[in-house]
Amino acid sequence: MRFTVVSHDLRKELEINITEYIIADSIYHLSVHPENTYGGWCYASKQYFADNLGISRRTVVYALDKLIKKGLVIRDERTNYLRTTEKWYSRIMADSKLIAQGEQKLRSDCAEIAHDDCAKIAHNNNILDNNINNIYSSLPKFISHKDEVVQELQSKFKDKDIGKAFDTLVDYCQAKNKKYKNYKSALSNWLRNDDRNQFSKLPAKTNNYQSIQL
Repeated sequence: MRFTVVSHDLRKELEINITEYIIADSIYHLSVHPENTYGGWCYASKQYFADNLGISRRTVVYALDKLIKKGLVIRDERTNYLRTTEKWYSRIMADSKLIAQGEQKLRSDCAEIAHDDCAKIAHNNNILDNNINNIYSSLPKFISHKDEVVQELQSKFKDKDIGKAFDTLVDYCQAKNKKYKNYKSALSNWLRNDDRNQFSKLPAKTNNYQSIQL
């Protein structure tokens, strides 16, 4: 037994403590284990329970006596093997169904919450994307964010002079009255095209964008 799920409502109803509950549950699972060859009896010793639960052997003895008196466990007088009674089985099965229903509802609720959270995240991401696009949708705004654009693109194009490319793009747009939906994307495309020696063909302009009213 690696773990025991304790139903405290059932434990209180049966008037047993946690240790007694765990011992009864262990007896039940050990007796119905597929590898059990003792006719449905739990043959684990009192010392086995004591060692596995970290309690004294005396505590195990007291717990077993109480479980037997309450009709939850029976002992074979000849072998001293143990097994749980119908009283324990019927209450555990009834409670297990309630637990399973509760777990199913919990999974359903969690899935619904996760769906709502994902929808909110997607909505927020769309808002963020729109805000970012708005930042780079006009030349004056693009210019005002030069430092962050240069820093971001420098990590992608390490062998390029991003500042020079930025200034060249601004000069080109001013001279030709060229407009882009997203100036940062346009700059990225220029830098990619420069890998094919196209960027150097652009006319050199004097940087005069500082006169633009932001």
